[in-house]
Amino acid sequence: MRDTNSRKFNAKNYLTVPSWDCRPMRGNGAEENSRRQKSNKPLISVIIPAYNAGRYIEKVLESLFNQTLLDFEIIVAYDEKSTDDTLPVLSRIAKTHALIIDSARDSSCGNARNRGFHLANGEFTIFVDADDEIFPDYLESLYHVFELHPELSVVYCDHLRIEEVDRPNIQLLASSDEASVVILDRKTALYHLIDSELFRASWHFLVRRSYLLDHAVAFPDYSLSEDQVWSFQVIGNTDSVGYLSRKLYLHISRSQSITKTMDVEKRWQCTLQTMEILKPFLTRIDRQLYDDYYCSNVAIYCHDFATHCVDFKDFVNVLKKYELDQIPQRSRNTKIFIGSRIDRLLFNTSKIGYYLCARGEAGCEPQTPPEWLIRVIFQNASVLYHKVK
Repeated sequence: MRDTNSRKFNAKNYLTVPSWDCRPMRGNGAEENSRRQKSNKPLISVIIPAYNAGRYIEKVLESLFNQTLLDFEIIVAYDEKSTDDTLPVLSRIAKTHALIIDSARDSSCGNARNRGFHLANGEFTIFVDADDEIFPDYLESLYHVFELHPELSVVYCDHLRIEEVDRPNIQLLASSDEASVVILDRKTALYHLIDSELFRASWHFLVRRSYLLDHAVAFPDYSLSEDQVWSFQVIGNTDSVGYLSRKLYLHISRSQSITKTMDVEKRWQCTLQTMEILKPFLTRIDRQLYDDYYCSNVAIYCHDFATHCVDFKDFVNVLKKYELDQIPQRSRNTKIFIGSRIDRLLFNTSKIGYYLCARGEAGCEPQTPPEWLIRVIFQNASVLYHKVK
């Protein structure tokens, strides 16, 4: 349910163009705008949750205003708990560009995304983070897959991940290369998420709004891993999805992001909560899916615990606390996970060897000369194993 105290600020009052045209008129777009005025509805709704996003949100909006496809609306779900200048920045931009700002006190990022979706009028829905950016053909390329395959309800693309310091080196240009479109069955697409071949985030997906409504797909009310629940449900409720092999989304790893600042144990607790939500859903599709999803998360967080625990004793204590004595064997060893068998074998037979190798891969300094020697031995064994495979 949407917060009844929510205050809607619709920027179209400031505009001389239809509210679903998110750029000022330019070129020969009059005919396209005329068509949209008659339809009264945008093709795509772009939803952006905004909490303390004043430093970044102008950039992501600029990348939206430069899209090659014009027929979309932007809905910003602004969190009134923000303590920075997010709202003044949005209000200034709204004077010259179509923007719908919906203001409320959100309990979480998931709640903000749901709130934005309830306001959406587009035939298709897509979510974008306030601190990322997108390539100019992001919307057009994804929508083109639906033109080629109108039977689909879900389409997703690849992304480019960079560190914040590297952003000046990236130019946001539309690609002229041909991108392949692959129609994947549900199970194959779900394994893209399980194997982290597809980042577990909502901004990969362009989805029919009616599909989300029909299957009651929504975000859980928390702010980390909520994307996982939504993403698995989006793929898991359909028989096939379209995959566009083009990097259209620029994911910028920020030093102050919640994934960087939240304690690793709290992140694991959020993941446990997410797995509990997804367990009945994935099990109904195929028990093997959930088992392999659980295995992949255990492997990821055992590695994270090793890199965050400066002392080996702390690492052992954390493993005991969460009863992580073994990394389980996966039912289905997809190609991406074959190379990690040595990690599982090492963890299950030598915690000290695993701990030192994980810290070595992360660039952590050895604490003592014996640790350095053990790490070299195990890392060389790992390299040899991967070459043999």
